[in-house]
Amino acid sequence: MIATNKELMHILREIGWKISKDEVGDSCCIYSLENCKILAIPSIKNLTSESILGCVAAITTNEFDKAISIIYGKNKKNIPIVSSRYKDFNYHKESITNDTIIKLSDDLISWGKQQDIEKGLWHYRSLPTDAKGAFPVRHLAALAIHGDSEKLSYYLENFKKGNRMNFVPYIKEEMIESALKLSKVINFKNNSFMNK
Repeated sequence: MIATNKELMHILREIGWKISKDEVGDSCCIYSLENCKILAIPSIKNLTSESILGCVAAITTNEFDKAISIIYGKNKKNIPIVSSRYKDFNYHKESITNDTIIKLSDDLISWGKQQDIEKGLWHYRSLPTDAKGAFPVRHLAALAIHGDSEKLSYYLENFKKGNRMNFVPYIKEEMIESALKLSKVINFKNNSFMNK
């Protein structure tokens, strides 16, 4: 029987997961796939009648994390592109065992392989400029890695004229400039590759 979150993390580490921190500092388990990484925040809740192994999960890419870091001007990692719902990974058992944790791991990996990263990035690119919370910087990062210099130039022109376009206050002109520079680098790389 696995009774604590510490034991849970130990077992996940033994079967190939890395333990890190997510964007808000919570313990996060990471499993790398070919084109993305799965982020998982599992926990065990022991009740009198049963134990519950629950987990929220997300996928991201190193490229997206790097874009966010460039735009923020400081190292950011494990920023989700596509997220699960809590009920997607919720196991009610008399007791949580190694087998339950291996089942969770297998289910997370299967889920991660089925996710459409491009659809998640498209969602971020499609957000309005008045999106709240962490979404505006994700919007800028998704535009940058898509190479959308045109839209980012438009944002920058408006910022320089004093029109913030309803962006939240933490989005600064320098962040848009960084996103624009990154988009131009990506466009250059894409054009160079296509011309070979």
